[in-house]
Amino acid sequence: MKTCKACQKEFDENLTYCPFCGAENADKKLTYFERKQARDKDTQIILDKASIQQSDEEVAQVGDVEEFVVEKVQDFKKAQAFCVARFSASVIFAIACLVFGWLTVTRDIDNNLKLIVVLVAFLAIGVCASIFISDIYAYVTMRKMNDGDFSIRKIFYSKGPMFRSGNGLYEIKTYKKCDECQTNMHVEVKDDVLFLVCDTNRSHLYKIEKDAYVAYFKDKLSK
Repeated sequence: MKTCKACQKEFDENLTYCPFCGAENADKKLTYFERKQARDKDTQIILDKASIQQSDEEVAQVGDVEEFVVEKVQDFKKAQAFCVARFSASVIFAIACLVFGWLTVTRDIDNNLKLIVVLVAFLAIGVCASIFISDIYAYVTMRKMNDGDFSIRKIFYSKGPMFRSGNGLYEIKTYKKCDECQTNMHVEVKDDVLFLVCDTNRSHLYKIEKDAYVAYFKDKLSK
């Protein structure tokens, strides 16, 4: 681990730029091309560590199932209906932007205004496409979730892993702090195994097998 020269937070020693404040932490002054190479390398390191790897599973300690918190997000059917409404609206809005952009181009108006409208239209279409893909994925994933089998899946980017019980969609969270870094931890899932992962150092993680957490969640939901 190394300490950032700017914000004083600890981060992976293989990174050149601080993932918290973005400050450069090289041992020497870098040229333009060296900075570009360092950023590309940092990006690859972060991507490689963004999910649980086989090596992580092997070194993970057994965690305490009571560190998990189960919170109901929404009724299951309503969550599905919301996804359908959002991706339908995104398609309609994207088509409207496309038509508006086309009508603007064909009109006899200032070329600079045409360019601005077309750029805004394409930007809006890009946002709609992102929403569409995200909600399609969420809807398809929820379709695969069976009632009561505790099949845990990552559905929404901004939320933790979820499972279905009855007509409820539940999020699995944690308020545990890393014993070594004293920073927050979050929950990840891989092959029905839940992991508590440190926000600062991903090598600090704990795993909880399915047999342990299923009994715990059932007990929580019965109360």
